[in-house]
Amino acid sequence: MTHTTNILAAAFLFSTAFCSSSLAQQSIASAKPSFKNNIEPQTAISTTAIVNSKTQASFAALFPNATNPVWATNDEFHFVTFSHNGRKASASFTTKGKMNYCIIDCSILHLPAAFSKIIQKEFAGYSLIKATEIKAYGTMAYQAILENNTGYKTLKFTEDGVEEIQQVIK
Repeated sequence: MTHTTNILAAAFLFSTAFCSSSLAQQSIASAKPSFKNNIEPQTAISTTAIVNSKTQASFAALFPNATNPVWATNDEFHFVTFSHNGRKASASFTTKGKMNYCIIDCSILHLPAAFSKIIQKEFAGYSLIKATEIKAYGTMAYQAILENNTGYKTLKFTEDGVEEIQQVIK
């Protein structure tokens, strides 16, 4: 797998765990089992998070318009779900305040123009049901899940172009 594919795969898993639910603590609570099963060594997540000042400062600098942050922690990372300019978002930070990734829900209007044009032209029979903007390890990527009468397609968009990463037939 390429570095970008690894980033997208990891971000998709976290997106599923953190962005598909509401921004409330239920989102983090529902992510506990899958988080504990996928990360070695297994560490518990605390939703009564005490976040250090470096992480709080980094978060505030990166997301000055963030509202309603809800933090969770484990021994190695701080996780936050929040609203960013009216869109659902989630991010992970190291305990030293460095952002690992950020995933922000999108509409077709928030996608890069080149990606939107490809979706509208090459996938005209599909409707967009979910899109995310993924920032991880200095790389920006987008993911779109499309649906039509016969199934679903998941596309990723990076500086390398568009790639279909999954197709599910109804």
